[in-house]
Amino acid sequence: MPIEKRTTTCVMDCPDACALEVTVEDGRVTAIGAGNSHPDVAGFICSKVSQFHRRLYHQDRVLHPQRRVGAKGEARFERVSWDDAIAEITERFERIRSES
Repeated sequence: MPIEKRTTTCVMDCPDACALEVTVEDGRVTAIGAGNSHPDVAGFICSKVSQFHRRLYHQDRVLHPQRRVGAKGEARFERVSWDDAIAEITERFERIRSES
């Protein structure tokens, strides 16, 4: 597969919305650089985003919802379905809303 350069916009929670140029090789992101299409930050991105491709495929990345099964801090979790995770979160928010 050829090396592709794709342009996009950063989605991190800051006001800049930096332009990005993403290098994709064999369907995997291999580098993230600054794009030039943003007039205020052209040619610049933060170090957090520039290194994001390293976290994208890291072996410790959480890919599925998990529920804590031990005491907080024990790092014991079980995998749950997306439907179960969303239902549990919804239930917690509804309980908080009714109590507050």
